[in-house]
Amino acid sequence: MLFLSQDHAVIDRLRSAFPGQVEQRWIPHHEVRSALLACDIGLLLREARITNKVASPTKFAEYLSAGLPVVISPEVGDFSAMVSALDLGQVLVPGDRLEVTKPDTEQRERSMQLAADRFTKEAYDHRYRTLLGCLESEPRVPTPSPFAMQGTMDPLVSIVVPSFNKRGFIGKMVESVIAQTNEHWELILVDDASSDGSQELLGGFAGMDTRIKLIALDQNMGANHCRNLGIQEAKGRYVIFLDADDLLAPHCVERRLAVMVGSGLDLSVSTMEVFKEKPGDHGQQWVPFSRTPLADFFRHQLPWQTMQPIWDRAFLLTLGGFDVAFTRHQDVELHTRALLVPGVRFHMRRTEPDCFYRIAEERKVIDPRRLLHSFSVSAVMYRQKFLRAAERLGRPDLLLGIIHRTYLQILLNAKSGRIDKVSLRSLEEVLLAPEWTSHLPAFKRWLFGFTRWYNLLPVRVPGVNLMVFALLTGGWPRGR
Repeated sequence: MLFLSQDHAVIDRLRSAFPGQVEQRWIPHHEVRSALLACDIGLLLREARITNKVASPTKFAEYLSAGLPVVISPEVGDFSAMVSALDLGQVLVPGDRLEVTKPDTEQRERSMQLAADRFTKEAYDHRYRTLLGCLESEPRVPTPSPFAMQGTMDPLVSIVVPSFNKRGFIGKMVESVIAQTNEHWELILVDDASSDGSQELLGGFAGMDTRIKLIALDQNMGANHCRNLGIQEAKGRYVIFLDADDLLAPHCVERRLAVMVGSGLDLSVSTMEVFKEKPGDHGQQWVPFSRTPLADFFRHQLPWQTMQPIWDRAFLLTLGGFDVAFTRHQDVELHTRALLVPGVRFHMRRTEPDCFYRIAEERKVIDPRRLLHSFSVSAVMYRQKFLRAAERLGRPDLLLGIIHRTYLQILLNAKSGRIDKVSLRSLEEVLLAPEWTSHLPAFKRWLFGFTRWYNLLPVRVPGVNLMVFALLTGGWPRGR
């Protein structure tokens, strides 16, 4: 047993009653955990008159983190009730016998996991940031920005839009930006060598409003290159990314600025709504809520998408912008990389939607094989790029989530006849290449084989793919 305490008469009596068996010594803080791991029971016994609200929680968490059952006095904060409710040890009333036994491996692991879930910095970080964001969300007079427009109090927001053959949608997108309630924005339109007359239309908008700038490329370079070019050309202190066929709510810039200015945040994330023809006709929302956003990105349970954050431009420049090697999952890669920056400051806001993502027939790709190939390549690249980081967290299996999700899309297209058997095998060779799958445990490899067999059946049972996802990644997917 380890009894963390100052000098106390009870310790003196223990030393007298058990000569040579009770050691009293000072343990430096950095040695406490190793001492705890060598013990079997943790004692947290206090007289009723003692109301220390710091030491008791600390000791309780330290005991659990070492996998120890806790013998605790009644009414020690909320922890006595927790010990009883969760069977974490014994609430010892004066006169009772000590009935706690040495924990086995399963009991120790259970206590350690509970400590990780409830008492670590990571467990409270989201709630802390949510509270901080609420406190910082009131508008305030900002510190003058080196990027801000002269003569204004609000810093400038740069809205960066890559565009390729989106002539039919551009007008509505630009109108949604012009309609902003806060006018301190610039719109940077980067046309990626469109062939549908988009450049002429975009040039017309740029000629109508000095806040709109057109960058016209002669060669198609991809959306990542366009966004990075927009970041470099931006004059704003903050950056929002928008696609050419999506929309902003009128209050978007105003409310995002209210959170960012003076907060010290690197990024803040808002709620997005999906629509078909006009906002409100679909109903699905992406609410950026996650207790473990990095783990959720790793497992491809995406907490947010491209246009939901507002970024501090300096932070984006530090990141180096988007990775142009990724033709798909580029926003997932960027957001994951941002969350891996030590000390990154971010905030997730449960708000009414301030941006709208379009799903329309015009967005569907004619060649599904080519699309699925690019998704497969990017999924494998994502896993490889972040494998070491996931291993440091002890959760490399999370990265199988993006592989599983991509495989399901391939199999869905194969079952519907949109790709043939030859294309299916070709895509499997890319996504499930032996170079990396051969290192997986046999059971994980079997799960991918089962996924193929099951999803090509004529009839499927709801919930099976979710179960396979959980077995592959070590956790059930979140609902949205």
